[in-house]
Amino acid sequence: MRLSVLFAAAASAAAAVFFIGASPARAFDDINVGPATAISHYNIGSVFSDPPVPTPGSVYSNVDNFTGFGISNGGATVVGGLQTTNLLSDDLNTISSIGFMESAGWGMKFSVSNLNATATNARFRIRFFLRDGAGGAPGTALGGFSFTPTAIPTGVTVFSSTGLPALAGLGGITAGQTQLWASMFFDNSTFTATTAAEMNNLGQGSFNPPVIGTSADRDFLSSGTPTSFLANNPTGSVRTSPFAGNPVANYGWELTPPVPEPVSMAVLGLSGFGLCIRRRRA
Repeated sequence: MRLSVLFAAAASAAAAVFFIGASPARAFDDINVGPATAISHYNIGSVFSDPPVPTPGSVYSNVDNFTGFGISNGGATVVGGLQTTNLLSDDLNTISSIGFMESAGWGMKFSVSNLNATATNARFRIRFFLRDGAGGAPGTALGGFSFTPTAIPTGVTVFSSTGLPALAGLGGITAGQTQLWASMFFDNSTFTATTAAEMNNLGQGSFNPPVIGTSADRDFLSSGTPTSFLANNPTGSVRTSPFAGNPVANYGWELTPPVPEPVSMAVLGLSGFGLCIRRRRA
């Protein structure tokens, strides 16, 4: 019964979306990054209560406090020959700047939900936007990643991907920027036998509260014909408390800056040692 209410709420909210934002300004490249690593799994309806363990150095982490819910993207439509879902986004407030995303070597974790009765073959695709669109909606596109199509287990799975390429040359990430939308959608690339009905049952897991950083009880759901979501100002709506707080519309994400290489740290140490010697001689 609990899940039925959730699905009904999601369907109602999706039907009520309205258009915001302007036409896309320009497109950005999509980066293929190979497979992601599954690191934890949860059954729908079960609440995770072990102590949270965020990755050291993370600027945002919300992949530990599972609420028992999976939220589906819906909206599967054929785009370029592939069944493609809506884009579902979560607002993240990080504890320090996201400028590191313009450098290579950073990492992230994200949750994927499968509300089908069996494992479903699909590709998950991630996009990041600044919160500078109309009314705080996704505005400036920071870039995106597409992962190798895979069999997604039933329930909610948290995946990890490290050593990510830089989202470089994009513009828009200013010093001290700490607000963004983390977004995901799905298509049936490689697995064209996966149906629209199966695609509509894919989405993200609900986690709350964040362990590092904050997130409001709101999300963004795209509307209209799905696209590759590689442009500014995707069409859709910001939904405040779309499930009346049960669950809170916070989804599983973690962002971690690159870890300095040991060689680099050693060079820095030697530089400091040299400065000390010079000061003594002076």
